[in-house]
Parts: sequence; structure tokens; C-alpha cells
Amino acid sequence: MGNNDIIRLAGESAAIEIAPLGATLYRFEVKVGDSWRSIVLSRPDKDTTVNTYLSATVGRYANRIGRAAFELDGTRYRLDANEPPNTLHGGSGGISEVIWDVVSATDTEVVLRHISPDGDQGFPGTLHIQAAFKLLPGGAQVTYCATTDAPTVVNLTAHPYFNLAGQGTVDDHLLQVN
Repeated sequence: MGNNDIIRLAGESAAIEIAPLGATLYRFEVKVGDSWRSIVLSRPDKDTTVNTYLSATVGRYANRIGRAAFELDGTRYRLDANEPPNTLHGGSGGISEVIWDVVSATDTEVVLRHISPDGDQGFPGTLHIQAAFKLLPGGAQVTYCATTDAPTVVNLTAHPYFNLAGQGTVDDHLLQVN
């Protein structure tokens, strides 16, 4: 297996493909009748950083940090202003744009790891991140765990865009979450 080889987990009614680049949910397929339908949008190919946030893991801080700076414990930290004047999803060259290490892969779970060094995109502390993608009966789950060696801010998230029809618009989708 190469550094960014896709890892596929398939069950009877759902399948997921994980790309180590950006810890990306590259495909999420569900069985509809006798065929499979991909319901998640992703990178154009597994090796490109174009549309870097599409279905990738984003952080060190998902969302925007105003004016690309924050204060923590009396110290002001300047960040990469990749969406001037703000920092979006941790900044350019962030965790969505690096190849994560594959820690383990079984028939039902892939665990990836990335170490973001102290000062990465301006954030304090070395951040050890783990993402566990698990195939469930009829679905999938991702769990993040992060530890640091210094006070810092962290807000990790998966960034998938779903289209339950597989293609076209989502204008007529109706979704119920129990």
C-alpha cells in the first residue's frame, strides 16, 4: 500500500473509501436496489489538493478565526491568513492538505494519525491527532481524538458534502434526523 492509497471498507448495504491525503472520506456508497450510489462529494482525485476541504478532515481549527489571530493565556498568536483577513480551517498547508499515516486498517475500521508540530500555521503546541473511520451496518462514523503538549485551541471536523441522489441538485431532498 502506498502513502495515499485508497482504503475501502465494504459491507452489505454501505461502503466507504478513505484517502490518507487530508484524512478524507473519499467515497461513501449506499446500496439502492441492486446497484451502489455514491452519496458524498469529494476531491476530483485522491492526490489533488484542489477543493482541499471537500470531504477532508479540517483543522487545526475548523471555521474562521477573525483577523487571523487569537489570544491565549496572555499571548497573542498570529495565524496564516488564507482567507484574508481571516484564517479558514487552520490555514493553508493545514491538516486537510497533508498525507496522514495509516495506523491500522481492518474490514470495518481505518485509523489515521497526523502530528501537527508546534507553530504549524501559527498555532501553539504539538498536536497529535487520530481519526478513526468506522463502517457501520447501513452507515459510517468518524471519531477524532487529539492531544497536545501545550495550551492551544483545536476544533476538528469532517467536512463532507452529501447528495443523497448521487448527482444533480439537493433542492428536493428531505432529511429527518432522529
